[in-house]
Amino acid sequence: MRVPIRVVSTAALGQGIEVFNISKLDKRPEPKFQAKPVYPAEMRRAGIVGDVLVDFIVDSNGNVQNAYAARSSRPEFEAAAVQAVSKWTFRPGRKGNRAVNTHMQVPLVFTLNDER
Repeated sequence: MRVPIRVVSTAALGQGIEVFNISKLDKRPEPKFQAKPVYPAEMRRAGIVGDVLVDFIVDSNGNVQNAYAARSSRPEFEAAAVQAVSKWTFRPGRKGNRAVNTHMQVPLVFTLNDER
């Protein structure tokens, strides 16, 4: 399942790490691998659908850092969404000729039509 990427802006995020706003990049991060979230069994059995907005940083190596659920329709979906996104890899965003850290957010939608 390829998840559409929606990117939001941010300034530098703590710890002395420079994190770029997507609008300042010459090239956006590109997904290489996107693990599909595991639908929580109890939510599937109950027929409950939902969504989670996962916030994270794609570091200059293309790995996901600091993933967390920024918001969700049901908290039961948050862990599965964050675990999946934490496994994703990217071709990092670029500014000039160098790979840079980029702040991103993606919505993950859990529907009963998803493959098991």
